[in-house]
Amino acid sequence: MPYRFKRNDKSVEAGVRRIASEQAARMGRDLGDKALDPAEIAFRLRKRTKKLRALLRLIGPEFEGYDFENAALRNAARRLGPLRDASAMLATLDALGADWPQDEIGALRRALGAEETPEEALAAKALVDEFGETLAGLVDRIAGWQLSEEGFEAIEEGLVDGYRQMRRGLKAVRLDSDEEALHEWRKAVKTHWLHLRLLQELAPQMTAPYREGTEGLAQILGEHQNLAILAARLEAPELVAAAGARLEDILSRLAGRQHDLVERAMAIGKMLTAEKPKALGQRLEHYWDDWHDGMGASAVN
Repeated sequence: MPYRFKRNDKSVEAGVRRIASEQAARMGRDLGDKALDPAEIAFRLRKRTKKLRALLRLIGPEFEGYDFENAALRNAARRLGPLRDASAMLATLDALGADWPQDEIGALRRALGAEETPEEALAAKALVDEFGETLAGLVDRIAGWQLSEEGFEAIEEGLVDGYRQMRRGLKAVRLDSDEEALHEWRKAVKTHWLHLRLLQELAPQMTAPYREGTEGLAQILGEHQNLAILAARLEAPELVAAAGARLEDILSRLAGRQHDLVERAMAIGKMLTAEKPKALGQRLEHYWDDWHDGMGASAVN
């Protein structure tokens, strides 16, 4: 089912439980898919974890279990990070070197995509299995999730705070566009975009362009992160040796592409954050009320 609140949700609380249960069920299917290798499973699990954590941030101020659930998901997904990074680095290098003679960067690609040892394969499987244990506990708890507010009030503070964090992230990057500031900004942008996805049925003609713009900004910052991961990995001795005389050129291309992405991101971010947080909350509340009024007896309350 789509990642969003729906008209036939009996309440915001019921909608939250439904959305969380749907994402958890998809995680379970990913874990049980024998056709997927651990890296692909890790990629899918981390993607769904981000959706769940964004949902939790949306209701966090009104959900007593927020700290526990968020920490459990964050820690489980973090342990899967190295599995995701390996495949992302290969894809990033392929895109970066698409116009290079492949024999010149072939050794580097082989070094990055070297076949894992049996020990590494077992370790990867253990990480995925460990995530399954976290998921089992989550599934048991979702049915008991309760919110202290109803209607728009159940999500208003989390929504406005998520947007506020995105604005603050842009301000921090303007002051110093180091990797830490960009990483924090990317996370805030991704969270706000996911909040907008949850509310996508509200005045779609008005909100879709803004939501799509935020998604585009998240993709730009995600590409920057992938380039940063690749640049750091290239410092390993085996990759320095594999790159040989091409290393300086590769690093220069990485740095140039990262610079261009940051410039684009800041320009887009400025447009997307022109509205004050309180004003954004009030505008979306009006959309919510109009949506609510048009739903009759099945309205979210």
